[in-house]
Amino acid sequence: APAEDPCTPSPELCDGLDQDCNGLVDDGVPGCCAPGAQEACGAAVGACAAGTRTCTADRAWGDCLDGLGSPVRLPGTVPEECNGVDDDCDGKVDGDGVPVSTLCPLAPNAVGSVCGGVTGCSVGTCEAGWYDANQLFSDGCECQADTVPDFCAGALNMASLAAAGNLVPATDVDWYAFTLPYAFSPTTWLVKLLGGDGSATLCVVRTCGGVESCGTTVPVVVSGLSTVRVRVQASSPPTTCAPYAVQVVRQ
Repeated sequence: APAEDPCTPSPELCDGLDQDCNGLVDDGVPGCCAPGAQEACGAAVGACAAGTRTCTADRAWGDCLDGLGSPVRLPGTVPEECNGVDDDCDGKVDGDGVPVSTLCPLAPNAVGSVCGGVTGCSVGTCEAGWYDANQLFSDGCECQADTVPDFCAGALNMASLAAAGNLVPATDVDWYAFTLPYAFSPTTWLVKLLGGDGSATLCVVRTCGGVESCGTTVPVVVSGLSTVRVRVQASSPPTTCAPYAVQVVRQ
């Protein structure tokens, strides 16, 4: 019988044949497997889990699945977040050495960020003149304080019978001065507070240190040429920087 042709070595492929003529099939080919073969995969660390993967008909490993057939999270496939969980499954919760600036990128108008674990990221400090009223990290220090004076003697003189501002920080107080048109006989004016987030109230006083009348609509009876001073402040800590408006109208 004629002798069989000798094997001519060539680089091994993942195809069930012995190309390199060493008597082994598919040896040394990374990721190559025998169809139907199974092996353990994954790791029960942090948010990850252990599972099993099966070799497919094209000799490649399938997904790592749990006992119910659902894919498991594998170490290093999900970036670490600030949430009190070991997301990337390296045995370290919230990075343990990963810079806070990576876990909690700097929020708008903020100077620093803080990783609070299960409570997530929060604003560290705000730039001057900015405040975090709603305590949401996503919009950072979302409120810019107005520049309205906070004392009666320095009340902002308004050229019209309207004004607008906001109440941040929570301790903010805004003072305005309104000069009412000359009246020959007693005339009633209404000082109204509009808008805002419902946390504000206003008080009206004729002279600094005088008797105040407070509410959201305050009537003022005047005659001649009169100036009234209006103080706007929060009756409860505001949760937004929604602007308020003050209007003075004749009744």
